[in-house]
Amino acid sequence: MVAWPIALLIAAMAIQLCIVVGGLVVRGATSEIHSKRNSFFLMTAIVATSVYFAMQTSPARYAAWFFLAMVSLNALAWLILRILRNTVRELEAQCAS
Repeated sequence: MVAWPIALLIAAMAIQLCIVVGGLVVRGATSEIHSKRNSFFLMTAIVATSVYFAMQTSPARYAAWFFLAMVSLNALAWLILRILRNTVRELEAQCAS
């Protein structure tokens, strides 16, 4: 059972490697663009990792599928709000006054 501690160390190093590589990719950009690019890079890495684990037979696939379902629901919510953005903006203005 030595495999689990080694796997945890490798996973932690892989996450840190993604953060460092992502920072190098977006280096030199302004702070606002840097944050957006870094967030996009990390989310892409997390989704790719979840897709990999979702295809495995280990119990980690359940967590991966749950994460992918939440990302899909978040994308659907974004799409709905994108379509209704003017209506939502008017309703928020009515609530604020």
